[in-house]
Amino acid sequence: MRGSIIHQVQTLFKESGINRIGTSKHTDKEAFRNSTDKKANWHEIGQNTGIYSYSTADDYREIWISAFRYAKAHFGVKDIETLAGEHLQAFLLAKIDQEVKHATFMQYAAALEKLAVALNMYAEKHETGNEYNFSDDINVARKKAHKTLQRFDGVRSYENPEELIEMLTNPTHRLIASTQYIGGARMDEVYGIMPDSIKPDNRVTVKGKGGKIRDIRINPDDHKMLSEILKRDGHFKFDKGKYLYHLKKASMVSEQKHNASHGLRWNFAQNRMLEVQKNGKVREQGLVIVSQEMGHERADITEHYLKTELRSVSY
Repeated sequence: MRGSIIHQVQTLFKESGINRIGTSKHTDKEAFRNSTDKKANWHEIGQNTGIYSYSTADDYREIWISAFRYAKAHFGVKDIETLAGEHLQAFLLAKIDQEVKHATFMQYAAALEKLAVALNMYAEKHETGNEYNFSDDINVARKKAHKTLQRFDGVRSYENPEELIEMLTNPTHRLIASTQYIGGARMDEVYGIMPDSIKPDNRVTVKGKGGKIRDIRINPDDHKMLSEILKRDGHFKFDKGKYLYHLKKASMVSEQKHNASHGLRWNFAQNRMLEVQKNGKVREQGLVIVSQEMGHERADITEHYLKTELRSVSY
């Protein structure tokens, strides 16, 4: 592929088919599951699905550009189609040497796993015969990161909430966890949702602490599933103990520290803060917005949730 580093990354994103923004991630996952005879794990699903959100697309492309620039500077790589696992492993090891946060490293690793997916899709479309598998090289760096990089005490966000949710085998449990992660809801706010709580534009009204009522946004697929459950049952109730048990089990399977269901609210706060700042809000404005969306009375409470807030990727 020819052109500047940025041009090649943009071309790969546009022409590979990795861009699935505006389509249903749930539908694609189910289609892949139905296409294979064995039970697919999270990694296999990730290797066969695309990118579904604007924020993820922006973050991943920045990391691809950063890794490509590193490969060019240290290995002379000028064509993104000639990237190899050793180049990306060296890039990740360099990030470890820079002592990035553990959560930041995990974002880098996830983005580079998805880079292999994009390159394979591009190769198949253009019939180049190229095949890419960076997992082994990335895992070498990932193991070192687990041993080396600091994980901050007192922080309750999950390193990979999407993987955690994927490991939940019960669809209802996945719905609860996704609503907490995407909407920032407390578990008790999800429990007992009634039919009149369903609003247009993928919004749901929840009742929080002190009777405070607010609207949260959830995924379109979750909104549809929740609507169907409410239409059928007249309410949304579940066994809280079983949900928490299986959430703990999912954290063990995905090799993440168990932070109960409240950890998903930490992830929401951090992700939402990044989003509002990317949209031009200063930190103080962002704190007000995120606090309101989480049902907090004071911004300093929300500040507590932002201890592992990821900064913009530099390259």
